Amino acid sequence: MQFRFPTIIAISLTLTACGQGADEAALPEISGEKVLAHIEFLADDLLEGRDTGSRGHEIAARYVEAQFKLMGLAPAGDNGTYYQNVPFKSATPNPDGNSLTIMSADGEDNLIYGEEFGVPGHFGLESASVSGEVVFVGYGITAPEFDHDDYAGINVEGKIVAMLPPFGPPASLPTDAGAYYSNDKIANAARHGAIGILFMMTPAMEQAFPFRRIMGYISSPSLKWMDADGVTYNGNEEILFSAILSASASEKLLAGSEITMTEFGAIMTGGASRSLTLAVQIAGTGNSTHGYLDSPNVVSVL
Repeated sequence: MQFRFPTIIAISLTLTACGQGADEAALPEISGEKVLAHIEFLADDLLEGRDTGSRGHEIAARYVEAQFKLMGLAPAGDNGTYYQNVPFKSATPNPDGNSLTIMSADGEDNLIYGEEFGVPGHFGLESASVSGEVVFVGYGITAPEFDHDDYAGINVEGKIVAMLPPFGPPASLPTDAGAYYSNDKIANAARHGAIGILFMMTPAMEQAFPFRRIMGYISSPSLKWMDADGVTYNGNEEILFSAILSASASEKLLAGSEITMTEFGAIMTGGASRSLTLAVQIAGTGNSTHGYLDSPNVVSVL
């Protein structure tokens, strides 16, 4: 999930056939014992999880390079090496600079960071603020081939959208399509002109995914790779502010609106969607620290 379930990037082991004459007999025989030996080394605690850009990742990359050399595979990385360098940008949220206020007819409610809401790192601006109307858009999915569009008949240009988190797509979507469109929620909101996103939780969701655990994920640095021009892949920088709300904060967001928490939960479990402008407005500020690092893929040619 983009609001920072930790990024886990595996070393890429790429074998590219160079034609019909490739001598496959030169490759070592595959056996369960040999595969297990590789796994035991690469998964050993001494490599400390092989986090992207870490010393453990570098050790794992050297190990894979050595195995490629033993197989007689030619390097296919940068400048005649086995390594294809991949530049990354990191975004880490600053808790002290993140705020979220719900404004209703009863006054203002300043939510508590870490207990009622969390803000992931932003890859565009290190500091950004939004305020205005909130539009509930159900799953936040537009899947025309399945006749599902949560944005049908509603304008979110310049507004903040509230929706279900990326886990739990509509039951009406096939599994693979549900996974794709769940991952597309933030980009879809940006395409519709939204400037902010609030991911809402139900009590049932929070029982399955405790909010404190989610906070542990999104408080960690997020990583995205950059292209040769330094542009962050899938950064969705048009979305100036995003946050995930606890179940209690989500209920506050629905206060005075035509949809209740019970109905919201029914949408999550039943697959039917509904979109409407909520009775509240919000003001949110997000602060992040950016960083840069490099980490290699390991590439060879057969």
